[in-house]
Amino acid sequence: MNDPAEVPLFVFADAANVSTDNKLNITGIFHFIVGDEFPLAVPTIAMVVQLVLSLEAARTEHRLEVTLTALDAVEPMLRAQWTLAPGAPRHMDLPDPRVATTIMQHLHGIVFRAPSTYVARVLLDDVEVRSMPLRVVTRDTYRGD
Repeated sequence: MNDPAEVPLFVFADAANVSTDNKLNITGIFHFIVGDEFPLAVPTIAMVVQLVLSLEAARTEHRLEVTLTALDAVEPMLRAQWTLAPGAPRHMDLPDPRVATTIMQHLHGIVFRAPSTYVARVLLDDVEVRSMPLRVVTRDTYRGD
């Protein structure tokens, strides 16, 4: 890993959890939301972000933010923020020691006002490190992935 930070995993899904043996379980990953009527209220969206930091970057506090913004909008419809405290390396014996953390949040009652393409962005200390589209469409225009 050459970058001080990377996001190898960023998904929206139907559900996510960590098992008792510390395994990440994600069910129903999606890039489309299909609705019959708008505004469309989605009961729950599981958002998972895995952040990997270099040893040096992990020694300082960081601010992680996820935003969701319609392409035709200026302000995000969703903004979630976390402060990441400095962490100790987990794998000191590796040639490239790094610290990984997974943030999982279940978002409840998200309302999409109209069909659109939304852009989900992950920002670390106000710098975009990952993004992906989320398309919200009507059933009659949905054609699959």
